[in-house]
Amino acid sequence: MPRWRSSKFGVSKFGGGGLVDTMQNLPGSRHHQRAVSATFKTALRVCLLKSSGTAHASDDGKMRRVETVRPRVSYADLQRMPEDGHRYELYDGALYVVPSPLPIHQVVVLRLYEQLAAFARPASGAVFVAPFDIVLSEYNVVQPDVIYFGAESARRIKLREHVRFTPDLAIEVLSPSTSRNDRGRKRDLMATYGVPEYWVVDPDAHHIERSVLIEGTYGTPQIVSNGRCISGTVARLEIDLVELFRDLD
Repeated sequence: MPRWRSSKFGVSKFGGGGLVDTMQNLPGSRHHQRAVSATFKTALRVCLLKSSGTAHASDDGKMRRVETVRPRVSYADLQRMPEDGHRYELYDGALYVVPSPLPIHQVVVLRLYEQLAAFARPASGAVFVAPFDIVLSEYNVVQPDVIYFGAESARRIKLREHVRFTPDLAIEVLSPSTSRNDRGRKRDLMATYGVPEYWVVDPDAHHIERSVLIEGTYGTPQIVSNGRCISGTVARLEIDLVELFRDLD
């Protein structure tokens, strides 16, 4: 998943060497500055975030050592951000931008949607694809590639409001830049918030890693590499793997 952290003033690469955000080096900063909350204004007083976890700042002409300001971003903050065409997710208040996917990723997402939509219509379910926010909490918001809601959950969806409850099935299609997050942090978050079933689809390996929630955890995923992937929680839901991975080589 993204190795990028964003502020209201732009997106910077997140790595071991630290993160530097400066208003003057980012385009459109005046427009962004008007939009930012007081939390973000406070954060920008930090001149430099070093890997040691501290920063140097000056308020009286002298260099002083101060504690790093690491504001948590809320979903309300995220909604106030000007639209910039990026997909964002929140992990315990840390903001990440999802990289643009490759064509193979989109082909698999479309095929998943087609099979799920055909199943959902007679079952009175609902299927969505990203961008689509699932608000697990005010500080944890994800956008799974494909989301399925059974009939009961689908009836709770209000067309003019964001979804603030878990889907019955969340699916991620792996990309080189997202595989670690999809198999780690996001999977753990889904289990924490009680998503009954979570699939990770690997277009290169031609398999689905299926995880079913049991006593609050997913455990070791089941690898399904041929025939059909049968849901462990959604009755009669099956995905044809031959059709899903057709002509991807």
